[in-house]
Amino acid sequence: MSRRNPPPRPLSRRHKPAGFTYVDMLIVVLITGVAAATAIPRYAEALSNHQVQAAALRVKAELEYARRLAIARSGNVAVQFSTTNHTCSIAGATSLDRPDQPHSVALSDSPYRAQLISTTAGTNGLVTFDLQGRPDQGGVITMTSGGRQRTVTLDGVTGRASVP
Repeated sequence: MSRRNPPPRPLSRRHKPAGFTYVDMLIVVLITGVAAATAIPRYAEALSNHQVQAAALRVKAELEYARRLAIARSGNVAVQFSTTNHTCSIAGATSLDRPDQPHSVALSDSPYRAQLISTTAGTNGLVTFDLQGRPDQGGVITMTSGGRQRTVTLDGVTGRASVP
């Protein structure tokens, strides 16, 4: 028995080129668009939450710094909150990174981009720590960013600040 080889394939047969078709690309673009439309609002929400949390922690740190400064100097140290300029300033202290300028934090600037909306601590936004680190009055400092809101609570007896 003899074996026969199959007939050769004709050379004119077209080969399909490897790659993606326009339909394939359109499907990928649509899936990417749906994923982006879902992710962007969540990213914006997470960013706002991070910014307001960072601002609250910064205000807490400023209050703690002013308290320690009052104890170290054995004298009064005042912290001024401005809901108009969205700033927190420590009177009589110089900036830690610019020693020729007064100590002030602009909460509306990067990285916080938050607004100081109210304060019940102190009188007219002015909190004064005495030589033992006690504030003249406790209260709550409230800030917002992108619809998110955080508070810093200042204990009127101990002078400790907390972010609940």
